[in-house]
Order: sequence, then C-alpha cells, then structure tokens
Amino acid sequence: MIWLFLLLAVIVGYMKGGKFIRLKNLNFKKLSPIIIALVLQYLVLIFSDRDLKVIGNYVEEIYLVSFILIFIGVIINMNIPSLWIVFVGAISNFIVFVMNGMNIPVSFDALKIAGMNSTIKLMESGQYKLYDAITNGTDYEILGKIIAIDNILPLAGVFSVGDVLITMGLFVFIESSMNDKKLDRRINFGFGK
Repeated sequence: MIWLFLLLAVIVGYMKGGKFIRLKNLNFKKLSPIIIALVLQYLVLIFSDRDLKVIGNYVEEIYLVSFILIFIGVIINMNIPSLWIVFVGAISNFIVFVMNGMNIPVSFDALKIAGMNSTIKLMESGQYKLYDAITNGTDYEILGKIIAIDNILPLAGVFSVGDVLITMGLFVFIESSMNDKKLDRRINFGFGK
C-alpha cells in the first residue's frame, strides 16, 4: 500500500502545481534513517516467509532496528510536521509489536476480506515468522493489522492504524515538498561542492 500512495502523492503534488525536481533537493542525508527503515520493513515483509538465513533468522531484530531508525529519522527532522504523523504511526506499530512478543497481530477475518487466504495458510503453518493471528490473548488488538481493503480493489491488503498513519505522513511530506518553493534552488547538503 505504502508504495502506491507514495506514487499517488507525487501525482497529487504535480497536479497541484508542484515540481518533482524539488524532491531531488531534499536533505537525503538527514532523511536516510527513515528511507532505510522503510526499505528494511519492506524486505522483512517480503522475505519473512522464506527460508533465507540472512533475513529469516533475524526477522524480529531487523524489524526492531527499522523502528529505531524511524524514530531517529523523525527526531533529526523534527522541524517537518508531516513526519510527526509518521512517528505516531511507527509508535503505534512498535507498541503492538513489542507487547505481543515481537510479532505483528493480524486478523484472519481481515485477511479473508482482502483475499489473502495463502497468507493465512502460511501463518497457520508457522512459515510467516513475523505475523501472529489475533486471539483473545492479543494485547492492543486495535493496533494490529485489522483494517482490510477488499480484494476487488487494486490496493487490497490488511493494514494497521500505524500503517495508515505512516502512509498519510509520507503522502503529506512528499506532496508538500513538491510544492515547497524553498526547494527550487539546489542546496548543498554536504555531498560535495
């Protein structure tokens, strides 16, 4: 979901008169912890059901590191309001992850609505190392992946409140950056003269 909304943010930014070139003038050195965190989370979610020793044996640790990187990235960039939405979303996901034994609680009902029956089978067989089914003993169930988008739509999937907030924050950040005239001139961010 997040990658499609980032693309949508670029389209909306462009339609509102923004310029894609302004994104190139962002301080990527300061934003790098957030970018690395998102890439790590994406890789973990993609490869957590595969028997890859590099990722498979350290899924929880890699996911935990990704949260720490997001927190660092937001603190470094605390002057950017939209990133505080990302921070709240990350805190939400972090709480439910830690409080449930380093697992992400997922609703089987939501997975069925999203048409993700294969994910249910992988979870039941124990192949998804990061996900755990929501049960009566799940802590902070409301923060788990309980929001389903029906599989008849192109954005089908199951998301948490934190996922939605992170996506919204990044959407606003990209769209507003494309419309920020202060980014029209190239700024030297320490990558050379």
